[in-house]
Amino acid sequence: PEQGGTEVGQGQVQNTPAAAAQAVSRPSIAKKSTVERPEAPPFILSGDIVSRRDLTLNSAWLDKHVSALIQKKDPAAIQYLISIEYIAAKALSGGLHNLLRELADAQVLAPEDVKRDIECVVRFVGKHLGVLGPEKLPIQSAAFQLALQEPDDTALCKSASRYAEKFSSMEWLNKPKSLGSCVMRLDFDDTVRCVAISPDGKLVASAVGKKVVVVDRVTGEVKGTLSQGALLLAIGGPEAN
Repeated sequence: PEQGGTEVGQGQVQNTPAAAAQAVSRPSIAKKSTVERPEAPPFILSGDIVSRRDLTLNSAWLDKHVSALIQKKDPAAIQYLISIEYIAAKALSGGLHNLLRELADAQVLAPEDVKRDIECVVRFVGKHLGVLGPEKLPIQSAAFQLALQEPDDTALCKSASRYAEKFSSMEWLNKPKSLGSCVMRLDFDDTVRCVAISPDGKLVASAVGKKVVVVDRVTGEVKGTLSQGALLLAIGGPEAN
């Protein structure tokens, strides 16, 4: 867990009827390592997703469409989940926690040759929770810049590279060729002295200053906060000191 973060952002999210969201066409699932995305993603109503200039997003589509595809066990959901456009749109609409849940639920739908791309996006979103989002992005193209830091052979990096002419992309030194070990990075407003995981593996509790913050292990979403009267040095069962 880390501390810190900046808050800058722009862009709009527009609510549209669910019926309209269901009427859009969906892309076909890519074969092998190819990345085939719709030229005009249905969740972008207008504007540019990279610069966010005059950007309007279809929030009803973003909230429900891919989740519905996953529930139907439709592999077309995978194509959206591994594309930088969808990830950036979910970030701008405040849906990163929901995106991580979608990614977890979609693991069973992914062919063997696409599972690494799914895992790449899981780690990408998890480790950048503190800088992605409607009010956190330090620069407009942050999601695209960060995606270019992923291994060249991943669908995420290939997806972002197609937009490189729209921003001044940085040349990453010592760029990794494999997925990093970091799965999620959490931000807190005080020193974290210890961490405990629930017996079922679904929750993570962190002793932050004089409180315990409980988050969902998969999505990073805060589930609750317990305030204490003294500084917490440990959390856990009877064996904790």
